[in-house]
Order: sequence, then C-alpha cells, then structure tokens
Amino acid sequence: MEIRPSSGVAIGDDFKAWALHLDGNAPAVARAALHLSSTLDLDEALSIAVMHLDEALDGLPFVVVVPGEDERKRPRLAVGGGPWSSATKAAAESLLRESLPESNSAETRVVVNWDASSSMPVPSSGEEPLSSQLRSVTLVAHGSPLGVIGVALPSDFVPKRTLERMNALRVPIALALYNAMTHARLRGLAFRDCLTGLYNRRAFEEMMEIEVAHARRHSRPLSLLALDVDHLKGINDRFGHDAGDVVLAEVAKILSRLVRDCDLPARTGGDEFSVILPNTGRGPAEFIALRLRAGLQCNVAVPGVGALHVAVSIGIACCAEGEVLHAITIRRSADEALYGEKKHHTGILQAFLGTPDPDDEMD
Repeated sequence: MEIRPSSGVAIGDDFKAWALHLDGNAPAVARAALHLSSTLDLDEALSIAVMHLDEALDGLPFVVVVPGEDERKRPRLAVGGGPWSSATKAAAESLLRESLPESNSAETRVVVNWDASSSMPVPSSGEEPLSSQLRSVTLVAHGSPLGVIGVALPSDFVPKRTLERMNALRVPIALALYNAMTHARLRGLAFRDCLTGLYNRRAFEEMMEIEVAHARRHSRPLSLLALDVDHLKGINDRFGHDAGDVVLAEVAKILSRLVRDCDLPARTGGDEFSVILPNTGRGPAEFIALRLRAGLQCNVAVPGVGALHVAVSIGIACCAEGEVLHAITIRRSADEALYGEKKHHTGILQAFLGTPDPDDEMD
C-alpha cells in the first residue's frame, strides 16, 4: 500500500533529528514505548498511541491514519483530542484521501472516534483541500512510511514543546504499528488461502470452535453454509487448472462481496467453500444462501478461453437458540445437505438442523 508524503511538515526517519526532540521528553517516550510494546494487535496499538498523543498534545485535535490490511483496503482512522469542528473533520478526511490514495476511504474503519453517532463529512468537489489546516507528520519505520499523524493547530500560538513531544513519540508509535502490521501479514500467510485470499481450512476450523463456544455461552443461533462449485473438475480437465483457478478466485471475490461483515467465508477444499453465519437462525440463513446462489450463478471471463458459466450448490446447517452445539456435527450436517442438493438437483436448498450426535457430546 503506497503512502504519499502528507502535506505540511513531514519528518523523515533520521534518528539524530528524532533524538533532538527527546530532551525533557525521554520519560514520557519510555512509558509510551513500553506500553506500545505490550501488544501486536493493530487496533489496540492505535488506541494506545491515541492515549499517549492526547496527553502529549494537551488536548489538541489529531488523527492517526494507517492503510488497510484487509481485502477491502479499509484504512484505519484513530481520532483524539478535541473539540472537533466540522472544518477540522473535513480536513481529516482530506488528509486520509491524500495520504492513502489506494485505500477505500468510503469504508474507513474508525478505531477511536470523536463521536460514534456522527459520520465524517467529505468536502464537496471543487473545494480547496482542507488538509492545510493540519500539521502532518509521516510515521516511518525501517525506511517504510506506515501512516500519518495530523494535528489541528489553532490560529493562535502553539508552544514549541507541544510539537516536540509529538515528534518524540512518532518513532515508538511507528515501530509499534510496524510490528502490528507485520504480525497481521504473517498471521494472514498462515490463515489465508493463497489463491483466493479467504480464510483457509485451518482458520475455518478454529473459527468454528470459537463461534460454537460463543453460541453456547450466549444461547444464540448459529448457521453454516457449505458451498461447492459445480462442474469445476470438467473445467480443469477441458481448459486446464489455470482456468479453474481463475474461476475459484472470482467465486471467492463475489462471495466476499455478498456476505455480511459479521460472516466468515473460507475456502475449505479444492472446489469447496464454507461460510460461518454467527447469530443467524434458519430463516435468515436460507435467505443468505439464496442470495449467494443467485449471485454466484454467473459467467467468468477466463483469459484465452472466454466466458465460462459458473454455478454453485449450497447446503445449510442451522442450530437454534439454546440448542447444544458441536462443531463437527454442524459441519457434517452442512456437508450432508450439500451432497443432497448436488445429488437430487431439486433447486431447493436442503436445510438440516445441527442436532448433536450423542458421541459428539462426550468429553
């Protein structure tokens, strides 16, 4: 993800220049560095950074913007200080769009917000960019720009010491964000399917256990969809596995777009996909399955081959509120429903309630 140098004053990753800002700020920087080193979670690192910046900047409004690491490229925006005027909010949005041009700013993930009930206004087209109202500092670690801190400065005098404290904190904050982003990427390599970018089978099985435990604890419904790409073997045999890979990647892309944010899609086999539907009963699960089946009945353009028609079969396993659950039983029920659909070709989604087998409930 490219990060463009932000407008205003951008400070490079020169250690000697940074060390000049430590005079008198070393204890605060040491506390922040120790606190930031306690986590490898990006959202938590941003929240900790906001807490220390809020103290260092004496309540001045500020934002921390970092690029999105997920498939939707949703940037993270952490906000602190205040009060925030509408012009300053618009300046923050302008900074977001200027510094992270490749991110999907329409789906910004707000980690720490000034007002959870309000949305960030976007300047109208033709307006002059408002990011000049923010003093910006680029966060750099190991030679790579990671994000931007933007501070809204009032028209009156701002003590030099306030800006020095911000500059002193930028290095530990940048290093913490770098470590968190690296951890997220490495975790993604272990838990993501390399072809489709969806969760792989290992991640799916872990998430199933987590969601089952959550549903049991809170007496909530849980559903699982099992999907299979029809006639993929024929596509591989006739046009080659490269063509089949194009089809699988496109199916995953459509699947990711059609599911809800709370749903957990995964590729669990060669032509098999699964979607965990947390807190979802039989009726909503069937509705989601019908929407997916309709959306995944499409033509996929394969280079050198042309348009190939694609369709999927779907099986559903549902567990009602308060029903005793077991992950392996739910998966088995979804697979049985899927196989029944593929065998009979009735066009009707076969739904099986995930009633546990007695053996499955034995410890």
